Amino acid sequence: MYYLIALFSVLFFLFCFFWPKHALFFIFLLLPSYQVRFTIFKIPTTLLEIMILILAIVYIFKNYKNILKNKKFNDWFWAILTFLIAATISIFVSPNLRSAAGLWKAYFIEPILLLIIFLDLIKSKRDLNFVLRGLFFSAFFASIWAICQKFFGGGIYSLEAWGQPKIWRATGPFPQPNFLGLYLGPIAILALGQLRQYKSRLNNIFYLLVFAFSIYAIFLAHSKGTFLGILLALVFLALMPKKSRYLILLIAILIILSISATPAYQKIIKKITFDSFSGKIRLKIWSETLTMLKERPIFGTGLAGYQKVMEKYHQPYLSEKLKIPLEIHPYPHNIFLAFWTNLGLLGLFSFLWILYLFFRNGFREINKRKIFVMAAMISIIGHGLVDTPYFKNDLAILFWLIIGLILWENMSS
Repeated sequence: MYYLIALFSVLFFLFCFFWPKHALFFIFLLLPSYQVRFTIFKIPTTLLEIMILILAIVYIFKNYKNILKNKKFNDWFWAILTFLIAATISIFVSPNLRSAAGLWKAYFIEPILLLIIFLDLIKSKRDLNFVLRGLFFSAFFASIWAICQKFFGGGIYSLEAWGQPKIWRATGPFPQPNFLGLYLGPIAILALGQLRQYKSRLNNIFYLLVFAFSIYAIFLAHSKGTFLGILLALVFLALMPKKSRYLILLIAILIILSISATPAYQKIIKKITFDSFSGKIRLKIWSETLTMLKERPIFGTGLAGYQKVMEKYHQPYLSEKLKIPLEIHPYPHNIFLAFWTNLGLLGLFSFLWILYLFFRNGFREINKRKIFVMAAMISIIGHGLVDTPYFKNDLAILFWLIIGLILWENMSS
């Protein structure tokens, strides 16, 4: 295996040196490759990390003068620096220093390095559309994978209601169905924004298929949180002053009507009101997390420390009456609580500061592409109300790429 990784690394180095845009295309195409894990000199890493680090070393070595002169981050410098300071402090707060350092590298340093390279490398809309195709091809293949699981086998069975039979859920190239939904949700919104951007009918058909297949794959994954995020994104799009708002509003209404007309309507209402099995578990997780934060409000648990610290506050059963065993999850199933627990109050503050800058820049000289980029971020935040769409290699990169798209639009307008 190590010979194959070495060969791949050499070939990728050549791409980075001679064709950096193609290297960036392949990174976006292979975002799920963080699941290919191995160690180098006893240091755990992934195939995705190797690609990012090779590109960063080569590109920064060749272009460091241009990068240092880059003024695109002027408004963002202190917010991003505060974010990185909070992440760095959280390493030393964590009860697991080694794991925390690994997450710091994968979830904070590498995505921001990639953001810097993206903004310096992409000079035109043609460049932008080329590298983003890697992301859309990635979503297309992940969706096809999930759809094939429906007809040819694969996926997993998971418990949705205590005492009821487990249900089948697609996972695509990921080990869990929620990972598939977390990945496809914002990309589906971005793909919708690409429609009618081209004169070529073939391109429009491709982006329509990416959107449609992604939605179907999310449906097969039974990722309700993803649909919540997408629905909020569609409502946002429908409110925007563009001709397409009527079509978007129609799509949102059709989704709502189709859901309300199905036998699953009562189950969905239970999900929304947290009266379902998973809803009650989330309420329990949030309650225990807030109890912990009352004692550790400033620094939280540190990176990779949530499960260990929560042992003191965790109740092993859902309730005294319902002796349903509950495990301690890696994160508290809410993006704001996740940043507070992992990065402390400074991390939560810097995250909110970054979101403020994002939407302030998004509404500055607004255009169609910006509207859909903001909608993609809203889908992340919406899903983040019931899950944690950041603390994973691919999701952290996707988050900072969406920020990069707003920055690039302001730069090019």
